[in-house]
Amino acid sequence: MFDYKLWYSITRDEEIGINIFVEYIIRMIYSSIVSVGDLVIDGGANRGMHTVPLSSSVGQTGSVIAVEAVPVLATELAKKVSDIRQIGVLNSALGASIGRTSFTYVNKAHTRSGIREQEGLSDELKGSIHRIEIDLTTIDHEVMSRISDQKMRFIKLDLEGGEFDALRGSKSVMSTFKPMIILENGAEKSARVYGYTKLDFFALFSDLKYSLFDVFGREYGQDLWARPYIPPYIAAASRAEDIMFLRNRLPNLISTLCLPYLALKKTKAS
Repeated sequence: MFDYKLWYSITRDEEIGINIFVEYIIRMIYSSIVSVGDLVIDGGANRGMHTVPLSSSVGQTGSVIAVEAVPVLATELAKKVSDIRQIGVLNSALGASIGRTSFTYVNKAHTRSGIREQEGLSDELKGSIHRIEIDLTTIDHEVMSRISDQKMRFIKLDLEGGEFDALRGSKSVMSTFKPMIILENGAEKSARVYGYTKLDFFALFSDLKYSLFDVFGREYGQDLWARPYIPPYIAAASRAEDIMFLRNRLPNLISTLCLPYLALKKTKAS
């Protein structure tokens, strides 16, 4: 099993931070399981940190649905990937229903934007908030309306607290295709803002026969919900091969990822 204390030490170095290291792990996960011809969703695509690598994983015959609610970011991403035919950029919010929704756009911190206002925003950020109306869609609608011979394989959700609502709108996809899902998990903080409970959260996965892990391959259960939790992402898997990957192979891959930073630390120490 991967040494959590080692990871904590590495990510406290000035060369790499916790969030960046976790993004590397997320990329390692989907690069290991996604194949040419697959259909994947990048929910909360931002500027395409994962959208572009995902397009390489699915190849010319696959598809990446990049969903970004912030209009300026969606426009920027669409221009950036305009020559990558397998990427489609959708300027919408993901939720549990289809229609229109009010969206909290934080002008001075685009990545803090979401359908609902986050807790803990500074007065400066609160002063830059604009309420805008945007399209609301569901994963079920976007996938079921375009699926052909492609295999729906992977979903990434980074929606600033809106992940649970997006999952409520993906039950058909989850039960039919059983994709692996990586989602940001704000636990109690997100549950308060978006109006659900711990029991609601875990029941959704249990009902759809999904197992939960953190992105180090450790099982994530209700007993961890209220704890200060790093990393802020969890993985949900239903297929036997995905569960085995998260539990057995992923920790070894992460240890390999750490080697360059361990070498750097050793060099600096000497």
